[in-house]
Amino acid sequence: MRDLTWQTEQTQNRVINNSCSGPDGSHDAHLRPGWLHILSRVVAPIRYPAHAFQMIASDIGQMASSGRITITAALQSADEMRRIQRIAHRIRQLQQIYPEFANSSKTLCETDPIWQPMREAVEKLLVAFDWAESFLGLNLVLKPMIDDLFLKHVSDLALREDDYLLGQIFFSLNEDCQWHRQWSESLIQTVIEDNSENRKQFCVGFTAGIHMLLAQFTRLRN
Repeated sequence: MRDLTWQTEQTQNRVINNSCSGPDGSHDAHLRPGWLHILSRVVAPIRYPAHAFQMIASDIGQMASSGRITITAALQSADEMRRIQRIAHRIRQLQQIYPEFANSSKTLCETDPIWQPMREAVEKLLVAFDWAESFLGLNLVLKPMIDDLFLKHVSDLALREDDYLLGQIFFSLNEDCQWHRQWSESLIQTVIEDNSENRKQFCVGFTAGIHMLLAQFTRLRN
């Protein structure tokens, strides 16, 4: 279970703030141009879909039928905002040395072919206005794929490229996302074990929704 006491949260935040700040910017001056290109095209634009993740998590909490789900989704929403802040902070660090770095992130997110499947997916979830579809689409389909890609594989790649700050940031953010998976799995398990009418209604919606969502998001793997 996640420890949510104020003291432990503040301690963790101080550690992350220190790792994000880094000793100075001298190490970033030695990053390879090829890695900077990957950061600019593949990492920096994730801020925009991540903001959508935050908004959808808030929607999940707002539409939830249980106060516990509402609070849990609100905490996930806060974690998503932390992801945006950490990535934006790292981008600004790099801009101190490379002033033009990531200046076209918004344009890339809107026009670059590699971002359009995800953009389509998050835009559809933003207007779903259905709790089950939002929860299934974000926490069970879209987020696990994106979190695994960025917070594990890109994190490992950052370490190989000697970008230790980004590797540490993504490692920390992945701990948040592991908790998102845990509470989502626990909720599904609770529904499976439920013998009431709620289970029947959820399973009907799940079966219909999951096929539609998987068809929409399959392109993200290509």
